[in-house]
Amino acid sequence: MYRSPSRDQEHLAKLCNEIEWVHKSAELVIILGDFNFLLIKWEHYSPIPESSLDFVFFTKVTDLGLYQGVQKPTLNKNILDSIFYSHESLVFDFEILPPFGTSDHDSVQFKIFSNYQEKTNLEQTKDFAKADYDGIEAFLSTVSWSDI
Repeated sequence: MYRSPSRDQEHLAKLCNEIEWVHKSAELVIILGDFNFLLIKWEHYSPIPESSLDFVFFTKVTDLGLYQGVQKPTLNKNILDSIFYSHESLVFDFEILPPFGTSDHDSVQFKIFSNYQEKTNLEQTKDFAKADYDGIEAFLSTVSWSDI
């Protein structure tokens, strides 16, 4: 996929819808491309201004539970090229290599685990990043703590 840095909110909505459609359409998903989101610091998930297109995109891919494997810059000091995938062990051994052809971006080499089988007895874990903290706070404020 390619997203021009000059694209608007409408184009971003279409891109997010396409990613969501692909994610829902298959059990194993790998999406790669030049997404051009300068504000997203994938290597340490730093805060992004909520009013930015970068925030909308970051929220979409993280809400879908997609992993992003490129953790080193692909152009200057920025990670503009990303590889999203649906299962943690599906894609691995990421390596940033020099550009090929006439590209100004570094290339990304990676491996795909081709014998992947979904585990059936997975231990359930909580995703605290998706918790409704406002709702929890509202509920806890209704408890009469002196009566407990």
